[in-house]
Amino acid sequence: MAYFSEREKGPKPRTIEEITPSAWKGIWSIIHARLENGSFGNAFPDQCPDGRGVVGHSPALMEASAQGHGIIWPLDLDQVPDTLEVMDLVVSENCVHTALT
Repeated sequence: MAYFSEREKGPKPRTIEEITPSAWKGIWSIIHARLENGSFGNAFPDQCPDGRGVVGHSPALMEASAQGHGIIWPLDLDQVPDTLEVMDLVVSENCVHTALT
């Protein structure tokens, strides 16, 4: 998606190699939106107490997996992690799926 300013002036040069505070807030918000809509439920299922399927993701299971792989967790909006730690987080196993509604 191109923003209006990019269509008018062209894209900004992508020369920054570190995660900036504003970039981290964007990454954080995308991850938390996925946490809220159940996208991690396939990889880290939270079973419904009635036994009729998955109702979302299990925060404890997800946190244990992340920490077991050396991935930063929990995520702090106000503290920007090291760039390589962020890359480990977002380029880790394919565990995000489309939410079923």
